Amino acid sequence: MASLISPRFPLSSLRVVEVTSARECRDIQVSQHTTWAPALSLQQFLQREQQLGSHAWAQANLRTWALVSEADDSEQRGEGGTSAPQAPASSSSAGQSTAFVSVPRGSSGSSSSGEGEMVQRRVLASLETYRQDAILLPPVASSSPPHAPLHPSASSPTTQSASPSPAPSRSLKGNAYGIASVFTPPAMRGQGLATHLCHAVPSLLARSDPSALAAVLYSDVGERLYERAGFTTPPHVLPPSLHAFGLQGVEDEGRVRQGSARVEWLRRGDEVAGAVDGYAAMLSQHPHPSASFLVLPSAAQVDWMVEREHFCAQLLGIEPLPWSGARCNDALMVWTMDVARHSKYIKVLLFHAGSNPADTAAVIAAAVHAALQAHISCTPPSASFSAPSSPGGVLAWGPEAITGQWPIQDCHLAEAGVTVHRQPRSSSIPMLAPLSPSVAPHNWSFIPHAIWV
Repeated sequence: MASLISPRFPLSSLRVVEVTSARECRDIQVSQHTTWAPALSLQQFLQREQQLGSHAWAQANLRTWALVSEADDSEQRGEGGTSAPQAPASSSSAGQSTAFVSVPRGSSGSSSSGEGEMVQRRVLASLETYRQDAILLPPVASSSPPHAPLHPSASSPTTQSASPSPAPSRSLKGNAYGIASVFTPPAMRGQGLATHLCHAVPSLLARSDPSALAAVLYSDVGERLYERAGFTTPPHVLPPSLHAFGLQGVEDEGRVRQGSARVEWLRRGDEVAGAVDGYAAMLSQHPHPSASFLVLPSAAQVDWMVEREHFCAQLLGIEPLPWSGARCNDALMVWTMDVARHSKYIKVLLFHAGSNPADTAAVIAAAVHAALQAHISCTPPSASFSAPSSPGGVLAWGPEAITGQWPIQDCHLAEAGVTVHRQPRSSSIPMLAPLSPSVAPHNWSFIPHAIWV
C-alpha cells in the first residue's frame, strides 16, 4: 500500500477522519457535484443530498469519511487555540471547490480524537458508508473453504494474519457496510489516495464493530482500483448482466396491459414495505450452497432509493410513478424510475420469480405497463435500447434468482407481449471485502439492486 502513495503524502502522514459536521459534509458535496449529478444544478444537487441525508434510513446508517495528510501544507488554522476554524472560502464553481475538515494538529494515523489546536486539512479523498443488515447462513454443501478476512478486526489495515474460521453451524446475523461516493479531487488523482481510504475504512469498522461481516461496493470504474484495497468480485457474477424488458412488438401494448391485469399493484409506503420485509425474511430462511452470505434488502433502504428518484423527478418537472411494484401470488417486482441522466427508465430493485411462470411474466408485464404509462419508450430491443446511457424500458440486474439461473423462459414473456434483451453490465460491479473469517466472496451470489448504495 505504501508504494501507491506519492512522496508528497507519506503513508505515515495520512489520517482517516469521520466527518460529522453538517457544514463540512456539505463542502464535500459541493466538491463532488459535477461528478455525481451533472444533470442537476449545484443548488438542486445540494437539495437532493439534504433530502436523502434526512431520510430515516440514512440518519441511522450513513457515515462520511475523509482522508487528510499531516504533510499537506494546504491548511487553514483555527482561531483561539482549541476552537474550530472558520468556514473555508471554497469556490462553488464546477469542479473547482476544495473541501476542508477540522482535525487536531499533529495527530496522524487512524481516526483518533485529541485536544489541542484545531486546523483544517484539505480533503484528499472521501467516501460514505451505509450500515446494512447481513446474514451468514449455514452452508447446505461446502464447495470450498472459507477465506481469511482481508480486513481482520484484530490486526492493522496492512496485516492479514488471521486464520480462517469454520462456517457457522447456525445463522449468524451481523452488519455489512456498503461503500459509496468514493471521490478524489481531480488534482489529487493517480496517487493511491482513494485506494488507501477504501482499505483503511473497512479496517476501522471491523475493529469498532464486532458484528461486522463484510464491506461491499459497486464499482463504476472497473475492478483494479478496489482489488488493490482488498475487494474481490464474486467469480460467478462475472460478467454482471443487465436485462432490458420491452414490448414484443410495437402492436403488443394491449397484450402487456392484459398480461398485467392479474397483478396486485403496490404503492410506495406500507404496501411496498410489507412486500420487501416479507421477501427479506424469506431469504434469511432458505440457505443455498452458492449464497450463504446475504446482504438483506430492507423496506427502509428501498424507500430511500425510491425517494432519491422521486426527488430527482420533482426537480426536473417529471411526474413520479404512481406505483412502485407489483405482486402476483408469489411473484414480486419492486421498481423505481431513474431520471438522473435525462433518460427515463424503470429500474428494477427487487425481482422474485414465482412458482408459476405466468405469474412471473405478469409482474414483468406490469413493470413494462408502468413504463408506458410514464411515457417511457418500450420499443423492441434495438441498438438504442441496449445502451445503458439512454435505455428506456425496464432494466433489471440479472439473474436475480438465488439459484443464479434466469428464472423464466422467453416464451412465457412472449405470451404477455414482453421480450428481453440481455447484455453484459459494465457499471455497478459488485465487490466484497470480508470482515469476518467466515465470509468469502464466492458465498455472495444473490445481489439485487435493492441493496445498492
